[in-house]
Amino acid sequence: MPVSVRRYSTAPSPPSPPPERPSNRLLPLTAGFVLLAGGAYLYLAREEPPLLGYDRWTPVKIKSITPLTPETSLFRLEVPKALLPPGLGSDPSARPILSLFVKEPNLQIQRAYTPLTSSSFNPSGPAELDLVIKRYADGELSPYIHRLGPGDELTVRGPAITWYYRPQDWDEVTFVVGGTGVAPAYQFVKDMLSASSIDTPKVSIVYASPSPSRILLKDSLDAFREQDPSRLSLHYLADRLDPNTSSKTAPQDVTIAFPDGMTLKKLLGKKEDGKRRVVIVCGPEGMVEAVAGPRGRNFSQGRVGGVLKELGFTEREVVKL
Repeated sequence: MPVSVRRYSTAPSPPSPPPERPSNRLLPLTAGFVLLAGGAYLYLAREEPPLLGYDRWTPVKIKSITPLTPETSLFRLEVPKALLPPGLGSDPSARPILSLFVKEPNLQIQRAYTPLTSSSFNPSGPAELDLVIKRYADGELSPYIHRLGPGDELTVRGPAITWYYRPQDWDEVTFVVGGTGVAPAYQFVKDMLSASSIDTPKVSIVYASPSPSRILLKDSLDAFREQDPSRLSLHYLADRLDPNTSSKTAPQDVTIAFPDGMTLKKLLGKKEDGKRRVVIVCGPEGMVEAVAGPRGRNFSQGRVGGVLKELGFTEREVVKL
């Protein structure tokens, strides 16, 4: 049976060689690596500029708050030019309606609001955004916004393109709106009248409100009509008169009527072959459903229904905002 033998040496071990000194030629490479790594860290750790964008939330300050009705106010937000994003598109003939999302920071709830002008997102436009916001007692976001004051911050995301007009698509744009749903119509008309292009459509606005005193931004809308009555027509509707008023003392340009089939047939008429007209509906959900039919799943457009279907309008000719 073989036996393994371990030999133990009693001779002294030879002295260890001295450690080699690093070559001076490696020092520049090491220093360069350290500088490169430090620069990469600073680049990755830098803060992104707080530009407005659809994919990011940006804090902006409330500049002023102007009550319009007991439950609705105009919030003016400061938007420094340094926050503005790059251009939204390359088609100079397209005229978009833009919206902005506002977030409740604690509940992470967001809602889209339409600024009164899209030129606020243009470096040549005003450095402010005007949002018309109604306070709902059971709302998840509007009570929070109405508790804020000048100097407080709102967290916003956008702009987002809600709809856009191109002259090759439509000759006439009609808005049927209610309440704060007038904001998209206001933005479209204001930007249209300030544009130098001759490719602008005829615009008509049918604005429904609970009472004459609840018609928002009426003085400004009337001024728009006086500026170009050949391109803009306005029709104000009210469900009822205000208290302590009569038909003689009420505004004479407000009709007491609902936006029902009889009224819209009189104001819009039936669909005409060869007439390129789009109807944009925006307002309380009940009004949108009555005028244009319910939305589809996940707030998609859905099929056309309601009054506009009775008047012969198709899915392509109706937009629900």
